[in-house]
Amino acid sequence: MKSTKLIFVIFLSLILITSGIFPINNSSKNSVKAANIYNPFKITIKKATYLYKKSGNKLVRYKYASAGRIFTPITRSSDYFVIRPYSTSYYIPVSDAELNTNSIYMSTLTSGVYERLIQEFYTRSNRGEKSYIYNQYSKDKLKEYADSAIKGNWKLLAYPHDVKVENLDEFDWRHGLPYVNSYLFQLNYLMVVEQLTQAYKEYKNPEYLIYAREVIKDWHEDFPIEGYRSYKWGYNDHGTAIRTFILIDFWNTYKNTSLNNLHESEFANEIMTMFYEHGWLLNLWSFYRPNNNHGMFQDLALLAISETYPDLAAASEWKNTAKDRLMDQIEHGISIDGLHMEHSPMYQHYIYTSLIGFVDWAEQNKFELPNEMIRRVKEMPRNLTYLTKPNGVMPIFGDSPATLMTPGIVPYASSYPEMVYAMTSGEDGGSPSKNAVNLSDQYAIFRQHWGEEKPFDQSIFFGMTSGFHSTAHKHPDDLSIELYGFGGDYIVETGRYAYITSDERREALSTAAHNVVQVEGTEFSLDTDNIGKSKIEDVNVKSNGTLEAVGSHSLTPGIVHRRRVLYDKNKTFLISDTVKGTYTRNYIQRFHLAPEFTVEKNDVRLTVAKHPSGRTLSLIQVYAPTLITPNKQTSHVSYKDYTWTPRTQLTYEQKHRSVRFMTLIHLGENNGDILTDAKVTRDGDIYTVHYQSNNDTEYKEFNFTSEW
Repeated sequence: MKSTKLIFVIFLSLILITSGIFPINNSSKNSVKAANIYNPFKITIKKATYLYKKSGNKLVRYKYASAGRIFTPITRSSDYFVIRPYSTSYYIPVSDAELNTNSIYMSTLTSGVYERLIQEFYTRSNRGEKSYIYNQYSKDKLKEYADSAIKGNWKLLAYPHDVKVENLDEFDWRHGLPYVNSYLFQLNYLMVVEQLTQAYKEYKNPEYLIYAREVIKDWHEDFPIEGYRSYKWGYNDHGTAIRTFILIDFWNTYKNTSLNNLHESEFANEIMTMFYEHGWLLNLWSFYRPNNNHGMFQDLALLAISETYPDLAAASEWKNTAKDRLMDQIEHGISIDGLHMEHSPMYQHYIYTSLIGFVDWAEQNKFELPNEMIRRVKEMPRNLTYLTKPNGVMPIFGDSPATLMTPGIVPYASSYPEMVYAMTSGEDGGSPSKNAVNLSDQYAIFRQHWGEEKPFDQSIFFGMTSGFHSTAHKHPDDLSIELYGFGGDYIVETGRYAYITSDERREALSTAAHNVVQVEGTEFSLDTDNIGKSKIEDVNVKSNGTLEAVGSHSLTPGIVHRRRVLYDKNKTFLISDTVKGTYTRNYIQRFHLAPEFTVEKNDVRLTVAKHPSGRTLSLIQVYAPTLITPNKQTSHVSYKDYTWTPRTQLTYEQKHRSVRFMTLIHLGENNGDILTDAKVTRDGDIYTVHYQSNNDTEYKEFNFTSEW
């Protein structure tokens, strides 16, 4: 409402709350206009009462009305419904009548003719009163955010956080703002309204809801639904869904306050119009994101509108659409074992918390969700057990920062004792029974131990990712690895940096930013035609106790890469890369070290890197070392958003049509704990790698079958 000064609106609203002044009929509509607009409303007399009519400035009894009689109201005036069966208006006490409706069409809402009946009906309705909460804020933060917001300094969670709104009437939602995706996303899904609504529920300050109401009206004026294609962030696919949840929670809160009086019936009509507009848009296939968590949220939001406001004319269609699409999303995006398939461990937690909240919402409101959806959602925390490293953080595959995992941020954590054990360094819960797992052909995970005899955070952790299920959060990182041990990372992924157009983000999304084998001058092809051409094939424990993981992909045209990783459970890994091509190319094997590792020796026969903590990393190229050229470069890692820390990258190059790398990697606990020798022998299809560290008195062996 650009023409109204916000301070006057707040002042006037507070006066109306305390005064209780409601004129009898100052908002009745022109009867000719009303006659041309479909009226979906009926009132039924609940108990015997009187009809009243005007006599001067007073209402007087006119006629007895028995229980069960049905009338067509045209508006509400003060404490009365107004009917006009002929040319005279009659008044029926609101307390004696029940307001019902047939389908409410968009034309009814946009006409404004029946806005007081719209307000009355949706104020009385108790469907969906248990709101779905997207972000839940702590009590102290709520007051901080809300008090700051009503003073014109909104606080978003995304960088650069602050939104200066000196005068809401003059605020430009579309120009002059930092072009940071997450920032614009949160601004336009109305995070500030979310904060103000939750703050009101906690502190009961009506100024919070008054300001939130004006923000909603101002946003709606700036983003008319007719132009949705032109508003990238106003009607972002994901943001539209989240805004729906926030608006529903706002209305559920606002409608039961004194602010929701007859003077604000126009706003009640406007917010119901917004729900119709959002439902219409979310139902459009052209607006929908299939095979993507954004589409999943779109379906949840569409279901929320259709279940909460079933009297909207298209609600039944929306409900059917949402349920059909939602189950397709669940089957595509969450494996039967509860792994979220968008290539990023952080999203395992994010999607679980979002979906379990929706499961709770449906249960509390007695709405139905597919049983298989509920089952898969409740399986998701079991995967978090293995996606939590010994130091409590997640590997940073794909679009993941190094999120610190605690049971407190996982709903219903106590139902998953193994997950709790992994997140509390073994202090609570129950010890996991497995040390090697294949998580739905997306991740291979090894754990040295679970703190049974040695300190929990000193355990060695290995992770490998491979899988191309959709383009959502997909990086060219197939068969990339992470290695952790003795309290810190050795080899680590790059992370996401941030959802922003920048050199750092471009580097993070490049093939060279990952611990992979790359054809020089090419990128992995993430064209949708290659979906399904990458996977973890097997994870097992061999008869001698060695842990083994095998994966493959063909995301470089004309190339097939298979990576086999063996772990002797005594600090040494063998990574066997077999890359088969059709003509001669230069292949680059990459390992990105954790920050602060310094390479003291760089040779194919022995590379040694040391960390200030005393940990060492040693590597030997066992197979055909004379054909391999070593090098080192500077790369970067982003453990947290907007951080970009330099570190060393080791590269090994080999040129041929098809190549093989056999790389021994030893995680040393101290400066003297390094590999000293290695060699390879072959007997038919069986390779044996013999190796020794300076702590070994005799050679150890890895045995495996040749890939080609």
